[in-house]
Amino acid sequence: MKDLLGKKVYCKRNGSYGVVTQEDSMTVVVEIGGVPKQVTRATFNRWYSVVSEETAEESKKPEAEPETLKASKRASPKKDVESVEASVEAAEKESANPYGIGLALRDKFLSLVKEMAEEGHLDITVNDKNRTDIVKYNGRNVFECSYAKKRFNVLCHPKSLTPDNMKRATKIYPKEWGWSLRVKFVFTELTQWPLMKTIIADGLFYRQYFQSK
Repeated sequence: MKDLLGKKVYCKRNGSYGVVTQEDSMTVVVEIGGVPKQVTRATFNRWYSVVSEETAEESKKPEAEPETLKASKRASPKKDVESVEASVEAAEKESANPYGIGLALRDKFLSLVKEMAEEGHLDITVNDKNRTDIVKYNGRNVFECSYAKKRFNVLCHPKSLTPDNMKRATKIYPKEWGWSLRVKFVFTELTQWPLMKTIIADGLFYRQYFQSK
């Protein structure tokens, strides 16, 4: 492991310079613009390189500044560095989880369904291969769910939804579509759980008191 402590480094991702203030076998702390940022050693090796004092001083001359560096100076150094680190961390998390946010949204939706449904009335058919779930309540289809890496989709019965929730739908398929669950909602963030809860309440109430197809 290289001794990086006190070394000046250059970030190829955003064109900024900093100093290594701490390091261990797993992480490196780089101080840029007075703001310390901890990155994994793999991230450091990918984006940072050690520079000499002469190179660092030369880069500070106005005539030698690239356009990308000039642009970064007009922005907040702290926000710029945080944005870069957040992007790298997000990429690492995404590669570690092949299902992305879609699976988390699906798990949240199904957990809400189980909390809100009456015991003995709920049936969920899971198809992990196709990443789909069919939710039945009182023996009737109430939701059809599917998920991808960046989104979670829910199909609902149009007669189950309140007028307000109908307005929030992503898409409404025509009757000729041939499937009773033809109102589509698309979720991309966990902060959308309140909308999930309202359409679940609509669907369960409808199938509890109405048995039309």
